[in-house]
Amino acid sequence: MRAESTVRPPMGPEASGPAALDWIIVAVAASAAVTVSATVRSWGRRVPRWLPLAPALIGAATLAPYGAIGLVYAALGTFGAVTVPRGDFPTPGDALLVTWIGLGAFAVYGVALAVAAWSCLRRTRPVCAPLGAGVPA
Repeated sequence: MRAESTVRPPMGPEASGPAALDWIIVAVAASAAVTVSATVRSWGRRVPRWLPLAPALIGAATLAPYGAIGLVYAALGTFGAVTVPRGDFPTPGDALLVTWIGLGAFAVYGVALAVAAWSCLRRTRPVCAPLGAGVPA
């Protein structure tokens, strides 16, 4: 019996097309996880202040409104004011449920990023010298 050979698509950084996009998404997600962790962990204080704050603030500014607008859309779909397309789901109700869960997650994650960024801003702000310090009397 002869072994059949199968051609496998390249994996890893040498991949192209959809496989390369998967690796890019993984890299972006991993870097986002590290930078968000840096806003709340003590090791994040060893890097410049803007490094963990910039992605957290950008993420909060984009994800929270996207999720909030999506939740308004889901609410309008629930009350029948707009039609939620069925897409690949068996029923429109299933599509609406996925809309609530998915867009709700964006809203919650955006708010969580905003809270983490605010906490990091408060903890890492520079300490001001008291008035009159260093002025000869």
